[in-house]
Order: sequence, then structure tokens, then C-alpha cells
Amino acid sequence: MAAFLDACRFLPTAGGTGDWTYSSAVGGYLSPAGAGAANGQVYKYRAESADLTQWEIGEGSWNSSSGILTRITVLFNSAGTTAKINFSTVPQVAVVALKEDLLAISEANSFTTAQKTQARTNIGMSDGHLPAEASSGTANSGELGEEGHTSASTASNYSSGVAQNVLSFTLPAGDFEVTGWNDFSGSGATQTSDWNTIISSQSTPTVSNNGTFPGGVNHTRMPADFDYSLRQQIGPVRVSLSASTTFYMHGAVTISSGTVYTSFGYVKWRRAR
Repeated sequence: MAAFLDACRFLPTAGGTGDWTYSSAVGGYLSPAGAGAANGQVYKYRAESADLTQWEIGEGSWNSSSGILTRITVLFNSAGTTAKINFSTVPQVAVVALKEDLLAISEANSFTTAQKTQARTNIGMSDGHLPAEASSGTANSGELGEEGHTSASTASNYSSGVAQNVLSFTLPAGDFEVTGWNDFSGSGATQTSDWNTIISSQSTPTVSNNGTFPGGVNHTRMPADFDYSLRQQIGPVRVSLSASTTFYMHGAVTISSGTVYTSFGYVKWRRAR
């Protein structure tokens, strides 16, 4: 692959098979120096006679001190070979872009190790790591690192063994890492023994069917006693979705005596890829 210049076309001092020594820019175009040619950089060129009977496309290296574009490699020419054309008159020489120099998303692209290294440097990941946000900005919808969260308390006190909706959240299509928790708590006069939390794609409260959400039921069992408070952790789990999907946190608790018992749920998600 080669570098590019804008509107660079010039006349060399001579034809023949020698390298292209800059003489003057063609009218309406820039000289290599005027177009910003870098010393030692390789550019693709097309040299052509006025009547187009002689032409040559190749790779050349620019020397800014001597003003010479060295004819390194001939790719194709009017003779059907890869030899340097012996131009009978002074040709026009233009820096051009060829198919091989352009990225095509519908085709495989081949890069050398040096080109891959330069590409990583160009996008700020010379050490192989993706650059992170340098300020307080956040990832936009659909971008890697996009995140969101939601929290809520149960709408009313739990009834023994009856599941309740704690909260709901909607994930867009994509691959997400989801984490969260459900904090159970009650008054000292409430006796409990069994706790369940689940994330489910089912809107009807249940702790027996998690639908398309991985992870299963978070179940804690202890001897019945008073004044229990505990946290049941959700994830982290990976969730891959082909379409926007709403999920629900369901909770349930076994109450032996007393009635004052609630839970507070929190869920956070981050786009993983």
C-alpha cells in the first residue's frame, strides 16, 4: 500500500528510463512539495505521454531534498510488462490512488506487519489496547461501553411464598454484561427462612422460570428466625440479544410470622462488544 497526495501532477526534467526529477507542476495541479509529499514516503504514480501511447503505473519514493521520485517498481505499462518505459518525450507524472491502496469492506484486505503497527498508532492503540474516554463523557447508544442501570423497591410488602416484580429494565440488541442485586429486609418482628431472586423475560412474577435470561434462580435458605436482612447477588452474566428485550427482577420470601418485609433491587448493564 502507498500514501496519497491531493491533485499532484508534474513534469519531470526528462523522459527515458530514469527517475522522475521534478521540473514544474502541470497547470491546475500541485507540485509534490505543494501537495505535502513526505521525504522517503512511497507513492503510486502514473506517467503518460501526451498522446497516451506510452504510459506506466508504478511505485515511487519521494526525496524532498533532491526533488526526485524514484521509480522503484513498475506494476503495469503500455508495453504489457513490468519494465520501465523508455519515454520518447517528457511525460506527465501524477500521484494516484490504486485499488490496492483502498480499503474495501466487501473484500479481504492484506496488511504487512508494519502497516498494522502504523494503523494501531493512527487510532491511539499502539500498545494493542483500545483507547478509553479521556474525559467525563459516556458511550453513546450502540457503542462499546454503553451502560445503564435501574433500581426500585417492591411495590408492597411480600406475602409468604408469593413472587413479586421488583423492577424491570430493557436491553437493546447486542451483547451485554449484566450485574445487580436484590436486598431483602424487614422489621425485627418478621420471621423469615427462604429467599429467591431471579431475572426473567417473563413479566408475570415467578421464581421458577427465567425465560431467555441466563443465571437461574438465586436461592438462599436458612433456619426460620427474626430480623433477617440479606443481599442476593445477580451475575455478572453475559446476555446476547438479537432484538430489544425487557427483563424483570422477581423476588420471593417465605414468612413464618409478621408481615413487614420488602426488598430493594438494582441492575446495571454494560455493552460488552
